[in-house]
Amino acid sequence: MKRTIALAAFLLPACLMSSAAFAGKADDTLHIAFSRELEHVDPYYNTAREGVLLSYAVWDGLLYRDTVTGEYKGNLAIAWKWIDPTTLEFKLRQGVKFQNGEPFDADDVVFTFNHAIDPKSGAKSQATTSWIKSTEKVDQYTVRIHTNGPFPAAFEYLAARL
Repeated sequence: MKRTIALAAFLLPACLMSSAAFAGKADDTLHIAFSRELEHVDPYYNTAREGVLLSYAVWDGLLYRDTVTGEYKGNLAIAWKWIDPTTLEFKLRQGVKFQNGEPFDADDVVFTFNHAIDPKSGAKSQATTSWIKSTEKVDQYTVRIHTNGPFPAAFEYLAARL
């Protein structure tokens, strides 16, 4: 017991004097540490909480939910609407580039969603994408998501970064 109290008396001041960690603004670098190895860096092949946290830090979705107002707001999408009870249409933000400099457009959204919903892809996110029947390109910056039936939670699922 005395040994435990002595150890606590030694460690407590050390913990109180430690400083907070900061992002590396000078070198434009984000450092993330996890207590275990990630299943995969691709969110479609990851079901662990660490992978979900990484996806929020790294990937942009079509929508996000404002934590103050609860409203859905555009991220990669600038406008969205239901065309009919099973078809969602998104107008995409122009001028977005991937890390390698390639431009972002409807082809990227269509490829990503159609890959994620394909059972042959091996994606682990089938539970969050099973409501999507298919995705199609309307034009360079317009995408339509066809659902398997009316799905009122579509915006919530999309804001959660499928």
